[in-house]
Amino acid sequence: MAVYYLVTVTKGDMSTKVYWKEPTYKRMMQSVETLYKHGKVDAIEMEMISKKEYEDNYV
Repeated sequence: MAVYYLVTVTKGDMSTKVYWKEPTYKRMMQSVETLYKHGKVDAIEMEMISKKEYEDNYV
């Protein structure tokens, strides 16, 4: 079952919001780990959202 999140990624004084879908929670956590390890981001804030909200806002 897919999981849907509104993710805020912060690095230094910059941040961005991204609508994100992964097939499982485990895969989401692997993606977050990769961002911290290779993207050198400072913070990742994840807000679980509904499939409808994801579909309404994802471009």
